[in-house]
Amino acid sequence: MLSYCVTSLDGREIKSLRPSAALMPASNTKLFTCALALESFDPYTSPGNDLELFIEDKCLQLNFHGNLFFSARYREPQFIDSAITQLAQAIKETGQSRFKSLHLHCETPFLKPLPDYPCVSFISFNENTVDVSVKNAEVTTSPARQSSFELIADTKISSQSRTNSSIFYKPHVNSEDYWRLEGNNWTYEILKAELHKHGIHIDTQSDTALRNPQKLQSFSSPISTLDLITSSLRFSDNFRAELLALHLRRMQKTADLNSGFNSLRKSIDLKKSLLMDGSGLSRLNRSSTRDICKLLSHMHQSKHRELWHRAMAYAGQEGTLSKTSKNLLPQNRFWGKTGTLRDARALSGYYRKQNGEIVIVSVLQNQANCSKFSESVIKLLREIDEEQTNTN
Repeated sequence: MLSYCVTSLDGREIKSLRPSAALMPASNTKLFTCALALESFDPYTSPGNDLELFIEDKCLQLNFHGNLFFSARYREPQFIDSAITQLAQAIKETGQSRFKSLHLHCETPFLKPLPDYPCVSFISFNENTVDVSVKNAEVTTSPARQSSFELIADTKISSQSRTNSSIFYKPHVNSEDYWRLEGNNWTYEILKAELHKHGIHIDTQSDTALRNPQKLQSFSSPISTLDLITSSLRFSDNFRAELLALHLRRMQKTADLNSGFNSLRKSIDLKKSLLMDGSGLSRLNRSSTRDICKLLSHMHQSKHRELWHRAMAYAGQEGTLSKTSKNLLPQNRFWGKTGTLRDARALSGYYRKQNGEIVIVSVLQNQANCSKFSESVIKLLREIDEEQTNTN
């Protein structure tokens, strides 16, 4: 089924096909997550508390709070080294080098890993990924020391790929990719190994919080709400979108994201939208092109309008719309959010017509020949350009 809706910036419907059909929006779900986050948190600060380091009787504890202090995503590779050095220096100031245990603390049910995406947790080192970079035939990983994957050079492959615990890379082709890790102890194992390089030894991981902890130091997150929103919208980063959803659940003290979404749903009269996760990976998410257009109109008129538009992917620029030869969108005239799942395609955003007028466009397709989706989008945009629309 193909559905589309085109409206003016103030929400007046111009053109539509089955606009009220409730379909899987795929990663267009991130539009709702990010809109709610932008209206709920200070965009220039982290939605989580500082990373906190505690000690008690040669036992250490780190309170993460969903703080991405150790995140190297979209940053220089040496970023993690700097973060580890800061943590090691704070520990060394105790005058001790060997500790009985390290406890990674998560204080409320809202912060526990998501059942469908266990890698998304408020206790995360580099977002629970290994980054693999190939440059001038030299391969590096971040974190630099890891034992979760075997790196294998393969001249026959077209791009980096992963099979179980093996990562294959083309040795003489520059590339960058990151790979999710599974398991509950990966953050602990990496921290133990990295601190050992600084002369700090930890015997075991503890599942029990310290009873009378003494606070040693706090570390502020270098990643703001706006950073999380931009990486979610422009690069379709599933981890960061789900992390935003966890922060929203924590702030609102709700058991699920859909309940916390009620205020926004009611304020702009969204009738067909159901959010089961923050990223759009769940096949239970539902929305309509009419609802998505309402959301985009609402955010265009909000006080965060400039930040919202700036966080999007722009056709022909960096992000999921960078390859205009592939998506066939006019360069710099469309900005918004893509979406892809098995049997589901989505594209929603803002389109500057040839006459300079900006309209809102949302297109969803489910359970059909999605290979024709791009053709349907381009046909619709051409029709919009050809029609003389009176927006007064």
